[in-house]
Amino acid sequence: MSSGHEAAFWADEEVKLLQPGRPHVVRDSKTPSGAVPISGLRGPIISDALFRTFKANALDVRFVYTIDDYDPMDSQSMKERAGMAEHMGKPLYMIPSPDPSVGTDFADYHATRFIALFAGLGITPEFHRMRDLYRSGALDKQIDLVLRNAETIRAIHKRVANVDHPEGWLPIAVICENCGRIGTTLATDYDGTTVAYECRRDYVEWAEGCGHVGRVAPFGGTAKLLWNEQWCAQWDHFGVTYEEGGKDLLTAGGSRERSNEIYREVWKREPPPGLQHEFFTFGGKKMASSKGIGAEGVRPRRGCVSRGRGERPREDLAPLPGLTNARPAGVPHSLHDGRELAPDPQHQARG
Repeated sequence: MSSGHEAAFWADEEVKLLQPGRPHVVRDSKTPSGAVPISGLRGPIISDALFRTFKANALDVRFVYTIDDYDPMDSQSMKERAGMAEHMGKPLYMIPSPDPSVGTDFADYHATRFIALFAGLGITPEFHRMRDLYRSGALDKQIDLVLRNAETIRAIHKRVANVDHPEGWLPIAVICENCGRIGTTLATDYDGTTVAYECRRDYVEWAEGCGHVGRVAPFGGTAKLLWNEQWCAQWDHFGVTYEEGGKDLLTAGGSRERSNEIYREVWKREPPPGLQHEFFTFGGKKMASSKGIGAEGVRPRRGCVSRGRGERPREDLAPLPGLTNARPAGVPHSLHDGRELAPDPQHQARG
């Protein structure tokens, strides 16, 4: 029986964070580095529930979803698969497709299979591939801004996350002109037009560079910004005003905190607010693209998410936003309310 009043919907609280009378953009993203586990649907469904709620409250809002196909192949589990070792460190879009009838390359194959699930869940965002944004020059202005402020950004990484980058380091990865790898290059010496780079053999543990040394203009798709700086570049390019995220990225000193500070100090703007959400778990551990229950192999429903308690297995399920008035477990507050989340011992945030 109704108590005589309309129960509050958790997403309605977030409406208060957005200024009426101006355009808004909700953003989410996925790196197509392998088969996406069912846990990968949680972010899109939560973002979509927020998008719908903002629209229902008469806000002018878009929902943008980016495919991070310029990221390097860095999965150790993928390295162990037949034929993958030679592709480690290359951009995901440069790796051959497991099935060309489904996707033109590795990234397109996995993104296509994942995105195919969205329509059945009623999720219809604008899709943007990072390869298109970089190659078209859409992010050239942001790349130049980041490179001109590299020392400020280096100081932020040290202050916020205690990460020491070498003097002269630039927060950009160049695609090696010799071997095609992007995850093994160290860029330095931006002169306003070009950067110097070295494809180092021992730069990362999961891939071996070729040793090539060169100089290139880092625009028009020859390079990509590193994770935190790319995040800020997308906020600027799309005009993002709201972005939720998983708790692995929102730990104290983690990727979101670094990006927030970079956006404030380099772009001179406040970063967008957003909820944090809990993980899907399986056997007490966070699902990843290399493990877990594949999203493509099940018939997912909007009302299926984990309760978010770290020890709970994947099978322990609760309703998703859109089917309940309760705030989903693990999304208790806005990122800007001053509370910090203790680092997750099972997972380190990407830097």
